[in-house]
Amino acid sequence: MVYFGFHNHSDYCDGSSSLEDIVFEAIGQGMAYFGVSSHAPMKRNFYWTMPLEKFPRYVSELIKYKNRFADKIELFIGLEADYLPPHSFSFDFFRTQFSVDYIIGSVHLVSVGENFWFIDGEREAYVEGIKKFFQGDVEKAIKAYFERTIEMIEIEKPDILGHMDKILMHNKNEFFTPNNPTYVKYCKEVLKKAKQYNVIVEINTRGLYSGKYHDYYPGKYCWEWIRAMDVPVMISVDAHRRDEILAGFLKATEDLKNAGINNVYLPISRSPVKLTL
Repeated sequence: MVYFGFHNHSDYCDGSSSLEDIVFEAIGQGMAYFGVSSHAPMKRNFYWTMPLEKFPRYVSELIKYKNRFADKIELFIGLEADYLPPHSFSFDFFRTQFSVDYIIGSVHLVSVGENFWFIDGEREAYVEGIKKFFQGDVEKAIKAYFERTIEMIEIEKPDILGHMDKILMHNKNEFFTPNNPTYVKYCKEVLKKAKQYNVIVEINTRGLYSGKYHDYYPGKYCWEWIRAMDVPVMISVDAHRRDEILAGFLKATEDLKNAGINNVYLPISRSPVKLTL
């Protein structure tokens, strides 16, 4: 079994472990490929993001470990970048100005005029946002979230698509289910765009091991679509502490194989590299 992880946070953003600690942990766990993807700086301050002034130090520290431990592990410098124009930086800003190996593109918020619908915060904000910004019209909320995701893929072309159905986390089947026709339509469209632009769709385990959700992101309901479309996927843990860097990894491997998905793709070159599970 080849162990890998590319979605990992540090104390440069909302993680609680230092870069040194998580790199040492990755080496100790025998991981072959490991990337750190702290939340990218934004033009507007959000509590989970890395301040722009800390970004050069983040990159230089990772380069130091990359060189120091080259004989033990293959390290990669990554970011999880929000797509929230005009408050987010272009992904190419990080690619061209800094030595970033890969970018996870994620939608945590949807802008509605001057306001934000926060997908990934407290459930109260999620529920209130549907009522306030979309007048309780769930179809409009689904459309807004997925259209922003599709726009991000087309414009920014991330290497990895982060937790593509995070809109379900606080939903709890209260407002809609994954069988909702509008939801199915847009979910499939996102997968088609990922395939078209060669974007890896992560199978994120964090909801399961944290107890915040009952399935992966994206959930098993769409794995048959992924298999049928031959969309490139990878396993992501979305760790925020050193002891989480392989949480749910083996179970995800087993579940993917049981679903007939036998290959994952890693962002370790200009094109995703296939790895057989």
